[in-house]
Amino acid sequence: MIKNILFLLICLYTLPTIGQISYPFDNVKENNDLLAYWYNIPKDSMHLKMVNKTFQFYSTIEVYGKTKQDSFALKIEVYQEYSKKIFNEEFFIKNKKTDKDCQLSFINDCFKLVYPVEYAGNNPDKIILTISDSNGQRTKEIQCRYHKLYGRVYDFGGNPFKSFITIRPDDFNFNTSIWSDSLGYYEIELPERTYNDIAVVDEDYGIKVAEAWGWHIIMDTDQNMDFKIGTGEVYNLNVWPNNGGGSTYFVSFRPMSLHLYGNAGNPQPVNINGKEFKLINLIPKLEIKDIKVLVNGKECTIFSIQEYFETGSENGAVKAYLLQIDKKGLNKTGKQNLLLEFNLEEEIDGKKISHNAVGYFQFFTNFHGLSNYY
Repeated sequence: MIKNILFLLICLYTLPTIGQISYPFDNVKENNDLLAYWYNIPKDSMHLKMVNKTFQFYSTIEVYGKTKQDSFALKIEVYQEYSKKIFNEEFFIKNKKTDKDCQLSFINDCFKLVYPVEYAGNNPDKIILTISDSNGQRTKEIQCRYHKLYGRVYDFGGNPFKSFITIRPDDFNFNTSIWSDSLGYYEIELPERTYNDIAVVDEDYGIKVAEAWGWHIIMDTDQNMDFKIGTGEVYNLNVWPNNGGGSTYFVSFRPMSLHLYGNAGNPQPVNINGKEFKLINLIPKLEIKDIKVLVNGKECTIFSIQEYFETGSENGAVKAYLLQIDKKGLNKTGKQNLLLEFNLEEEIDGKKISHNAVGYFQFFTNFHGLSNYY
């Protein structure tokens, strides 16, 4: 039952996107659609017990581009410092299929190519892309910039927790992952860009523990992120300024609970705006006292909490929460790093049950702390 629910949620509520970076990073306007990232990941693996499947960790190069042609050639050259060439491959795409064993996807006239590569030790210095189609040839030289993500992972008892850290730019796969050490310390150098999510957990996911999450993580500098692994998840976390009302941020999230994974029961019908949906019971009943929100390390007052429904194309629904938090006294310029933690203990059928989790979200606002820049 739990496997079906988890995969249903991914199908219903995960929307793939291709997003090009424009802020806060420096971009060259010419050939701005051509982007490339080398993920330098030592080979490793983890075995997810819940689905009895082993996932491999390995290095990749990811290339984004734009072409109106179904058939084209893409040449990729990668150099370390002192002009040492470490990668040189040409891909021939015909009718949106490639001649090499790689992941190739298209959204409208944008493409993304992911190709496994050997771990290079030192990060590359530059990547040169050349794309050729019936309209001619374009070349772009990309200077590689990397930043360090590091921190420590604990459980909610304050004990070090060995886990794997998965970094996902814009999809849900496991190849860009590393293990922490036995004391919970981890460190990874990542290409400069914004990442859809970071997931932190161990091989007992879905059995003994759930995941800690980072959402919309902006790697524009070295940064520390400590995580706590609990029995719940701060899923689908999003934050945005109140542009026309009080001095607040809106914070939406879905708090999921390991206990409810296995006790959700059958979906129940619920009427929303005159339409029937199938409601899956996955979230604990939270109040303001159960939630803590910090922005750049400063705890914020939570003004209100409201329940709402996330709905999907297959008539599925889950409950989620919308908070409004006070942003007075916060530094509204520069990157905002929001940490949300919930911790609820309750008695169910004579047993004490804990629902707890942490999640991060990062964003930039404009000069007055309004509209998200990025």
